[in-house]
Amino acid sequence: MKFALLSIVALSAISAAQVSPVAGGKYKFATKYAKGQVFKYNMRMQVGGPQPTKQNFAVVVKVIDVKANGDKVIQTSTTSPGEKPQVSTMTLDKFGKPTDNNFGSFTGSLGLPLDAIKVGQRWSGDVKMAGGVAGGVPIKGDYVFKGISTVNRTKVATIAFSMDMKALFGSSGSGTQVVRVSDGQLYSMSMVMSMTIPNQKTQKSTKAEMNISVAMVK
Repeated sequence: MKFALLSIVALSAISAAQVSPVAGGKYKFATKYAKGQVFKYNMRMQVGGPQPTKQNFAVVVKVIDVKANGDKVIQTSTTSPGEKPQVSTMTLDKFGKPTDNNFGSFTGSLGLPLDAIKVGQRWSGDVKMAGGVAGGVPIKGDYVFKGISTVNRTKVATIAFSMDMKALFGSSGSGTQVVRVSDGQLYSMSMVMSMTIPNQKTQKSTKAEMNISVAMVK
């Protein structure tokens, strides 16, 4: 359960953004949703260490409403085999950031750059997890826009990222996410996380590495 929680926390920082070219060789990122849209993903998690673990998740993101000011109400359902779905609802602004600055689950969004950026430029964003074991845990993210390319006949934008969640099992991670340029929806993502898991019985800690991958289901 701890590893499942970590994977969901980490994936709260994945982006979904329309990518539009603007003057000066820059690109503007902003979320693009329509009421009633549904996005489905397969998420795979593999944890190394003394007790290796593999787990798959089915993730469904539904757009419940799009408000006049551009805010979107998103409902996310995350299901693993043999478990009940974890369902949460939150409101995101046009940059993909929760309006209350608290992520509750995977959303397909992150705090996008406020200004247009060039390839190679960096930005950062801080949010917090809401509720449960991870309630109040800060997530510090740093991002780099790597460029535009074509994958399987789909034009995509690639973003490299690193995350600091040391308040939760001493976790940190890095990876790459790919979003479609046409509508900005998440196309794929891979990341590696490292963490230290405390053992209350032995009073010792175990280091582990977790590999996470996400792919959109067509």
